[in-house]
Amino acid sequence: KKAFARSFREYVATITEFKSSSSMISRRLFTSAATTALSLTKNVRWGILSSGKISSDFVKAMSITEGSCAAAVAARSEASATKFAESHGVEKVHKSYEALVNDPEIDVVYIGSVADTHYELAKMCLEAKKPTLVEKPLALNYDEAKKLVELAREQDTFLMEGMWSRFFPAMKKARSVVDSGEIGDIVCVQGDFGWNTKDCTPEDRMWNRLSGGMTYDIAMYLAMLGQVGFRDATVDHVHAVCPNKRNGMDQTILANILFRKLDDSIGGAGPSKGSLQFYVTGQANTEERTVIQGTEGRITITPPAHTPNSITVNYDTGRGESREEFLNYPLPDDSWTQWNYPRSIGFTYQIQEVSECIRSGKKESEHFTLNDSLQLAHIMDEILEQVGHEGFIEDKHKRSESQGTKTSETAQAA
Repeated sequence: KKAFARSFREYVATITEFKSSSSMISRRLFTSAATTALSLTKNVRWGILSSGKISSDFVKAMSITEGSCAAAVAARSEASATKFAESHGVEKVHKSYEALVNDPEIDVVYIGSVADTHYELAKMCLEAKKPTLVEKPLALNYDEAKKLVELAREQDTFLMEGMWSRFFPAMKKARSVVDSGEIGDIVCVQGDFGWNTKDCTPEDRMWNRLSGGMTYDIAMYLAMLGQVGFRDATVDHVHAVCPNKRNGMDQTILANILFRKLDDSIGGAGPSKGSLQFYVTGQANTEERTVIQGTEGRITITPPAHTPNSITVNYDTGRGESREEFLNYPLPDDSWTQWNYPRSIGFTYQIQEVSECIRSGKKESEHFTLNDSLQLAHIMDEILEQVGHEGFIEDKHKRSESQGTKTSETAQAA
């Protein structure tokens, strides 16, 4: 009887403990689910570094983007930041960049300052483990871009270069058609982009000795098209020339870039390489048309190709004959305000992508990866050196001398 009573008491205790544990597990699961649901539905709070023209357009586009809000701004001067906040309805103004970056109520930072400040500001954000979107270019050279990418990975923190063109629905569709193999193996990508700089004032960023010129300004829009046409390909060769300069800065650049493909071709019998050909210019307003030519058809990205709202796909049916498909992706209405740059309403697609990455805990975007940025930085380095960009070349020499000094000091210490 005593043994039976002891066993019964142990049985009751076990049942009671199981019920208690089950209740605790249920509460934990419910709390976790609720937290996850909240993280997926909350407004992503953006901090804006810089009160310039590009930041103005970015915040205007954010105002029509569901699930995102501009929560704070900081600029080189508090007065400038205050004026920006008042005109854009931003609630909080920080006295310094550092104060904004360390604000716990900011989920992600957008760096919209001039290009030669991108590296230091992005480094500051990443060291604080603050998710960061950097306006293009990510940095002024490959070495700096690589350091930022390595730092982001070390800090396990989101980082993306603001290559907004990649997030337009029309551009995404163009890439998906290429990936599907419907137009065969890609042979060549061709494009142009130009806007006339003749009316730029002497103080304009175009003439900034460190980061001015058309290569830094718009060449990456064309260079990134190689990644649209030749996914996962490596850069085999870059050749660039600059026939015209203005105020000492590169104005017209022609480039040929050879890509080595991951696989020979979709069918296994095509060429192992593909080419990207483009020109950019500050001497004329160009049509800005992009053509992606495959062995069985082609995609034409309707001008202006860096902010596209439609593409045309031609499927070959014979020599000089094709079946045409027009795909339209209208941009949101932008007539409700004034913009500094054409079609800036399209920033909404990039903002949506980054905000979704932040909510889901991703550390980079699958549509424009950190490796994509590094490849672009390599291409840009090659072009800048070949066209004789004085600011880039002088900075490269300084970095080389600095590295040589460090190597010498290390050898002496050893």
